[in-house]
Amino acid sequence: MEHNAISFARFREMMSFDTEKEYCIEIEFALGETDHCWMGKKPDKVTGTDVYWFGLPEKSGGVYSTFEAFSSAKVFDGKALYEVWATVTIWAIDGCDPMERLADYLS
Repeated sequence: MEHNAISFARFREMMSFDTEKEYCIEIEFALGETDHCWMGKKPDKVTGTDVYWFGLPEKSGGVYSTFEAFSSAKVFDGKALYEVWATVTIWAIDGCDPMERLADYLS
């Protein structure tokens, strides 16, 4: 998938999908030369709310209670996700083709 094939606005919209506190959204992506990065949204069984998370190679990505905290966390060498979005390449969403799966979340 090419850089910017999904706008940040569409990404935000996808991440607002109601997971009914049962389902996960898992996104495999690359950032520049760094492959095998993960991010997503999952239910927190303790609090009963959804949390947003990063899984980054050789770094702690963290868990966030809101999309705003998640997307503005300075986990990419002092920059937030929204600041580096132009260099993000999404390889898969839930193990599927990103554009096909995006359509499922936005329909």
